[in-house]
Amino acid sequence: MATLPNNDISIMLVRNAINCPSTDLGTLCAKAKSGGKGGYAFEIVENGYTQVHGRNIIDSEGLPSSYPYWNIWCNNSPGQWKLVDSPSKPVRFELKRDSSNKYIFSLGGFRGHNTDASVPIMPNIKKTFVRHGTLPINTDIELKANLGDYDWSKISGVNGCQLFVYDGNSVYSRSEVKAITRNSLMSMGKIPLMINTTST
Repeated sequence: MATLPNNDISIMLVRNAINCPSTDLGTLCAKAKSGGKGGYAFEIVENGYTQVHGRNIIDSEGLPSSYPYWNIWCNNSPGQWKLVDSPSKPVRFELKRDSSNKYIFSLGGFRGHNTDASVPIMPNIKKTFVRHGTLPINTDIELKANLGDYDWSKISGVNGCQLFVYDGNSVYSRSEVKAITRNSLMSMGKIPLMINTTST
């Protein structure tokens, strides 16, 4: 794993750093290491889309379901997180674009790229409930989030973040909207949960 230099970037430096077996820039930028469609992690011409697409392929919940050989969570990369629909929907990851809004394969995007950039995570919540009785327990859970290495405040139209709790099919609860900071750990406030502790 490595952090690429800010100057004198080259195809071979990128190839060796991200461990992708190619010297083609388009392949280095778009090839899927996991998931994807037609071998690519993005909606590009090579797998049936057009140059105005370029978005990362996602799952039914709007989360990335495919990953390139490089780290999409790094602040410096050939891609960018973008608010594409509305503030109430998740941001999407896509390849960077030119002035005509078409996606590009950017060698310069790898300047300063850190293959070990940290992923945004919610630290484990440790709270124990004993299985007994017939009535559910109502409780508040305090949520915290580590936003990782990416500077989310640079996304146009984004000035806050919110955590959602899914029950497997739909949103069960959500945190308050909090202003984005560069702190390593953000307190997102408390959310109410109903815990079923019955023995059957």
